[in-house]
Amino acid sequence: MKLQAPRRFIISLAVIFILLVGAVSPAFAASQPVIEVTGVVPGGLVTVKISNLPGNTEFTVRMGPSGTQGIAGGLVAHFNTNGGGTQEYTFEVHESVRHTALVDIRIDDGAGTSAWRTFNNAKPFPAVAATSAPATPAATPAPVVATSAQGDLVVLNVQQGGWVKVAMFNLPPGKTFTVRIGAAGTQAANGLGYVVAHFESSSAGQETGTFEIPFNLRAQARLDLRVETAGFARTVSFDNVDR
Repeated sequence: MKLQAPRRFIISLAVIFILLVGAVSPAFAASQPVIEVTGVVPGGLVTVKISNLPGNTEFTVRMGPSGTQGIAGGLVAHFNTNGGGTQEYTFEVHESVRHTALVDIRIDDGAGTSAWRTFNNAKPFPAVAATSAPATPAATPAPVVATSAQGDLVVLNVQQGGWVKVAMFNLPPGKTFTVRIGAAGTQAANGLGYVVAHFESSSAGQETGTFEIPFNLRAQARLDLRVETAGFARTVSFDNVDR
């Protein structure tokens, strides 16, 4: 009979351990980012919404054929999560999988935090509804505010033909911005720039982002980068050389 108490104690410890593991494991699982594909231009662009992002963390983005989870896939972009949480980004489909029907996109911080998702690169998403109605003439676009303010965008680093890292200041807070890169002299405006990212500005109005240079512009000697939202735009020019 004297052996019953230690046995009950051991059993109680085992039950407590199991309960703790059950409670802690979902918390660890929930801490990993989750990728949701929200838009696809086949062979061109993919837009993703990523939740559970840690704050102020640099991620790389890679793409590979379905089944690879994007491991060792082609490098597409870098981005900094800034405030973390849920953010939306648009990335160019890597040239190695532009004609591949199913593609895996992967984000990885190199320190154990990663996520991947397969997307259909063979058809537009969301689907474009067919219509028999005649096309209406395009409305005259609103004039673009000429706001090239080098002081608000500061180029920090450039990898020739790869990416550019930019510090951004005095942004209106709580706005969704689009980042475009175009040839020098275009200000990447009026359809002359490639969309390379979207981001949400913080309450401080200061962000740092690393943006991939579009494939079609990687050999250009000088480029323009544009950051814009409704009623607000900033541009900066940079030499496409290592710095």
